[in-house]
Amino acid sequence: MTLNVNSSKQFSDCQLSVNNILGQKEFSSDVNLNIGANKLSIDVANLSSGIYFISLQNGKNVVTTKFVKE
Repeated sequence: MTLNVNSSKQFSDCQLSVNNILGQKEFSSDVNLNIGANKLSIDVANLSSGIYFISLQNGKNVVTTKFVKE
């Protein structure tokens, strides 16, 4: 799965995480964002079918989105 992130600033040491519906962390990775379009690859092949939340955090700033794996 590819996550497209547009950023107006450059950020280093961001935390990308995937949590299941119970809030349990299934995947995490440190990522850097460049100004403009960023494509982040997330391997979801080993995840069971269900609802997940992807969070991208830099310090106090957090962006979260939901996705469903079928």
